[in-house]
Amino acid sequence: MARRTGLDKAEVEAVRKAHKAGVTGEKVTQREGLSLTDLALLAPYEDDPEAMEFLTAFRSSGDGLKRRIDSWHSAKEDEALMSQAREYWQDKGARLTRKDYDDRRLTPKEVTTREGKPLPQDPEVLAQMPGVELALSIDRRRGKDKDGNNVTEKYVRVEALVSKPSQNGYMKRTTDAQGSILDAEQAKEQRRAATQARNEWGEAEQARRAFIAGLLDAKTPPTGHENIVAAWLAQGNRPNLVQIAPLFHADAAQILRQIKSPRTTAKRRQTLAAVVALMQWEAGTSLTTHKYPDSIDGHMMRALIKAGHQATEAERSITK
Repeated sequence: MARRTGLDKAEVEAVRKAHKAGVTGEKVTQREGLSLTDLALLAPYEDDPEAMEFLTAFRSSGDGLKRRIDSWHSAKEDEALMSQAREYWQDKGARLTRKDYDDRRLTPKEVTTREGKPLPQDPEVLAQMPGVELALSIDRRRGKDKDGNNVTEKYVRVEALVSKPSQNGYMKRTTDAQGSILDAEQAKEQRRAATQARNEWGEAEQARRAFIAGLLDAKTPPTGHENIVAAWLAQGNRPNLVQIAPLFHADAAQILRQIKSPRTTAKRRQTLAAVVALMQWEAGTSLTTHKYPDSIDGHMMRALIKAGHQATEAERSITK
């Protein structure tokens, strides 16, 4: 046949496959730009308008068309899996929902009952609980086939989400320092104590700043001034002294002049360096410092206490 038609063997094979698939001259005309091989690949889908719209949307051909066909079959597999899963969970009485990328609803692991009891993790049990909705999605996991070869298989992932926790008798999971789950009253007491500590830290700010500013008049450097300066140098971001000095009712220009002056004694220069370090540290603290202190915060507060600062309980808590 190749001799009679002037076609090479590959082209003859493509014609045979196209003919076998039912490709006619009319279809060749309609699908201008596609090869006989492409038309043979499309032939099984000619009676499915939805499939043809998907497969021909980008006028893919050759390997691109093959990939498009694979995508179509993959999407259909996903639809079948999801349909089966939806039917299963709806028969169980579950409330189904959709989880968006920025969904902020809590999961069962993040809430407890008001008595402090954790929620079960079994979706079958969660589906019957008030306020719990199930989000279904297609996921993939690695496994092995019967021959022990690594394979990737699709499955429907089930994720439980809790809507309006407080209205449905739940609360956000709260634990103490030892990791024990708290009930509603214990959690309330913990929040009250945290609020009190935050307020106490804020109220102590002026006294803390006044004490630091008072060290400028000290005749000797504060105890542990070397460690204070060392901790200050370890800080990555240090506020500008000119900007923060007013917070302590201090004159930045005067402090800098004294540090640079050749007439300033070594002890006086050590005092100024330690005070500047404490100023810059304190200016960088906030109302959450007592809750999330780092090693430098604890170090500086210990230095203040050693220098004579009468620290509150909230301030002392960051030195532990």
